[in-house]
Amino acid sequence: DAQQEDFGIFQAWAEASGAYTPGKDKPDLPTWKRNFRSALNRKEVLRLAEDHSKDSQDPHKIYEFVNSGVRDIPETDTAQDNGRHSTSDTQEDIVQKLLSDMDLSPEGGPSNLTMTSENPPQLLLSPESDIPALCPNSGLSENPLKQLLANEEDWEFEVTAFYRGCQVFQQTVFCPGGLRLVGSEAGDRMLPGQPIRLPDPAASLADKSVTDYVQCVLSCLGGGLALWRAGQWLCAQRLGHCHVYWAIGEELLPSCGHKPDGEVPKDREGGVFNLGPFITDLINFTEGSRRSPLYTLW
Repeated sequence: DAQQEDFGIFQAWAEASGAYTPGKDKPDLPTWKRNFRSALNRKEVLRLAEDHSKDSQDPHKIYEFVNSGVRDIPETDTAQDNGRHSTSDTQEDIVQKLLSDMDLSPEGGPSNLTMTSENPPQLLLSPESDIPALCPNSGLSENPLKQLLANEEDWEFEVTAFYRGCQVFQQTVFCPGGLRLVGSEAGDRMLPGQPIRLPDPAASLADKSVTDYVQCVLSCLGGGLALWRAGQWLCAQRLGHCHVYWAIGEELLPSCGHKPDGEVPKDREGGVFNLGPFITDLINFTEGSRRSPLYTLW
């Protein structure tokens, strides 16, 4: 399990960027981790070398410097004892230069719209789009994040399911026609939307009574929970008897006191997420005028 000291570098980034003030703001460890990783993902001189985030024993990611980025950094003239540069000093200077350029300020926003919390509840759905890196010196007349509002096609969905607090499923899908979350049975294949079948709880749950309950819920999904994009809206409709509720937040645990923001309708289409206000809030965040908006739709 992650310990408090494991988040030291993420907290330092949050303090440096102005997103967190000790003694004033409530600690938000998942958000610190998300924003720091987003800063790494934005740097062209860094790339993800190894992804072990699904390792249950030691989840982590390894980044490496890209050679083309390192060549652009001038060598320093320090530590010239005999006409040569000190290798260790040069590497240290390179690292310091790269870290100093990582936008550790309110101008550096997150790089994508998707991030999961450390111990989430039952079901996580999040529309995902790649946000172009901010270029303060590019001379653009408007924030490049606004390009997301004009992009009508490139929506991906990252779907993560949890049974009894344990992640049992995760899949990223590109489906312009929308998707349908269905139970063990695929439901009516004539319905629109790509069916995404949730796993059989018997494969991951040991308690038979809990397994039976989850299986009952899945069977009531019927035709499924339909999700699709309409303009800048994420729309939803339930096609079965099972009631479905949605909320926006980081961690919606039973003890958090956060109630659902709404119920997905059965007999009509309903909008549950509007990308427009989200992008506006995100632009304001990158400009330092507000906090980061919430990214996760439960």
